[in-house]
Amino acid sequence: MSLPSLRLKANADRRLRAGHLWVYSNEIDVAATPLHGFAAGDQAILEAAGGKPLGIVAMSPNNLICAPAVPRHQAAARQVAARPSPQRCAVAA
Repeated sequence: MSLPSLRLKANADRRLRAGHLWVYSNEIDVAATPLHGFAAGDQAILEAAGGKPLGIVAMSPNNLICAPAVPRHQAAARQVAARPSPQRCAVAA
């Protein structure tokens, strides 16, 4: 499962590194990653201006707080749930 990227403007990652769990729409580099390419509820990989991944966010592109961070344990659970497993792929005989 490959998630799209959401790139921040330069220095917009300072609040996140200080512990904030959301991203304001005016902090997004819309030239690199336009918000209109996302629907509400889409997940994306949040990146610093230099391209370093910072985490996974759940998109809400039409709001001022456009990308609340997904807690690490929920993001890991979603990644695992997306992988095929023998139990989910087994065909009943």
